[in-house]
Amino acid sequence: MPGVGKTALAGFVFHDDAVKEHFDIREWIYVSVEFDCVRFTKAILQTIKPESANHEEFSKLQECLSQELTSKKFLFVLDGVWNTKNDLHDIWWCPMLKGKLPENLPSLNDLEVRGCRQLTVSILSGQMLCSLFIGSCTEVVYANHAHLKSLKSIFISDIRKFRLTSLRELNLYGKGTDMVSFPPKDEKDGRKAMMLPKSLITLQIGDFENPEKFSDELQYLTSLQHLYILLCKKLKSLPEGGLLCSLLNLEISDCKLLQEKCRRDTGPFWPRIAYIPYVRG
Repeated sequence: MPGVGKTALAGFVFHDDAVKEHFDIREWIYVSVEFDCVRFTKAILQTIKPESANHEEFSKLQECLSQELTSKKFLFVLDGVWNTKNDLHDIWWCPMLKGKLPENLPSLNDLEVRGCRQLTVSILSGQMLCSLFIGSCTEVVYANHAHLKSLKSIFISDIRKFRLTSLRELNLYGKGTDMVSFPPKDEKDGRKAMMLPKSLITLQIGDFENPEKFSDELQYLTSLQHLYILLCKKLKSLPEGGLLCSLLNLEISDCKLLQEKCRRDTGPFWPRIAYIPYVRG
């Protein structure tokens, strides 16, 4: 909200003598309307170590910034932030970012986090997320299932263990190097590490290197209509009980072993899937 004195108040604090004594580094940085992470990081480095601001690779810039700030007390004031919308938030490729997301984001509708391998994505009560994209992060944590009921779609890559409810669309990508079936089972107690919600209408899995078969849990997805299987090169069998009668669309791509067995009219699995109105693979 413009005109309420935010900049004046920040300036008063920034120039206070006690603040000057407390922080090792103090910088006032202008942030343009079109926020650019690389340009923003360069702007910070330019003020504290100009020679490090010449790198073009974002990860290298962040590494240099992390080195400069380690064990130091610092205060950065970001001036010129006008975008007050809180319904969409993206955090991309911040390999040095650690810890958890803020706890109080009640109006957040869409969240996308990718390439933050030291960051824990926390989903807390009171958040009404509708879509969630998480790729290459440490983990996903949440207090209970209640605040996931608003989720309609989710994309998860390189995160193995989670339990979700009330989803309509789920996209899963990841290497899953220790996974021989999908969904996997926990080796210690036999429980499934992935509890797929029965509300799913669309499921897409891809780029899993080692799974050779589907577990029978797929048969419990009684609302599933669209199933996409991509880049699962070792996958060679369908669930023993077959696929669901609710399926309207089955697409298999870059899964040579499974595609051979599902070949129209001639494949041994074709009788199991011939009832599906649209089969491609």
